Amino acid sequence: MRCATVRPCLFFVAFLVWCGGSFAPPVSAQTGVGVGSSRPEHEGSRQPLKVKLSGFINTKPEEGGLGVIKLGIGVFRETYLFDLTNVEAVDRERVTPRAIFEAAEERDVAFDLTGPRNLLSKISQAPPGTPLAITGFIQQRERKMQVVDVQIIGFEGAAE
Repeated sequence: MRCATVRPCLFFVAFLVWCGGSFAPPVSAQTGVGVGSSRPEHEGSRQPLKVKLSGFINTKPEEGGLGVIKLGIGVFRETYLFDLTNVEAVDRERVTPRAIFEAAEERDVAFDLTGPRNLLSKISQAPPGTPLAITGFIQQRERKMQVVDVQIIGFEGAAE
């Protein structure tokens, strides 16, 4: 009697193993860890998005601003509050500031700034209330911004 129940079970298991591939969803339909969004402004994106952030460093928020985010500079082990007055996607005019910073508002440190030390020093040594324009490439997934330019607004020639 025991052999009669084992044989159908083995047959069923062999059938499932043989058919197992047809029950799995196609690879193109799977999403998970390691799969990034194709839109650079989305939080899961691996594509960098070139943006220009304008605002005031380490100051009280102004009325009518876009909000305050915290920027970190890991090499100096410091964080800075940045009161955003304007955000523009340099290469993509259809990307809105809200799309860029929707996920960043939920984080303690919105972005870790990386880049040439002289540019990071301009940010870290700016007195509170200094108007800055920081241009760089944001990687949403890594929560990093590779800084490529820093200007003191109103003193473009002196910022060089």
